[in-house]
Amino acid sequence: LLFDRRVGEFVPPAGRLLILDGKPAGMVACLTGAALPSARLAAGAALARAGLLADPALARRVQLASTTLLKPAANDFYLSRIAVHEDFRGKGVGAALMQHVLDEAARSQATRCVLEVAPEGAAAIALYRRHGFEEIDRRAVKDPETGRALEYVHLQRTIP
Repeated sequence: LLFDRRVGEFVPPAGRLLILDGKPAGMVACLTGAALPSARLAAGAALARAGLLADPALARRVQLASTTLLKPAANDFYLSRIAVHEDFRGKGVGAALMQHVLDEAARSQATRCVLEVAPEGAAAIALYRRHGFEEIDRRAVKDPETGRALEYVHLQRTIP
């Protein structure tokens, strides 16, 4: 739905797909902290108009999840997603995508690059640490009705 309507933080121009040898090798979604609120608002509005948030339980879970998300400053650069297809892992694709993000952050004149990651994402956390990211916060929430928990580690890297 969001791709069809071209709204949100994962669609172009923030979302980009890397094609190698005619195959999708990876993707990245990144944007300025100033642009993030309007991207998320547009996505939420599109989901609501489509009736996808009409289920009160789902709406509650979305609201709870939003409390764990990082709130980037306007002069931050936010890495929303980075992913490497399993066929391309261990071949430098993640490092190349990460360098693209850092180059974009520098072009945007951001003072830092920020992101959040699930603590069980060991490979992702290792990639971020190799690129100079450090933990700045950790937030968790538990849905009192279902007992489901969600936690994110917040990381940052200064942009020279």
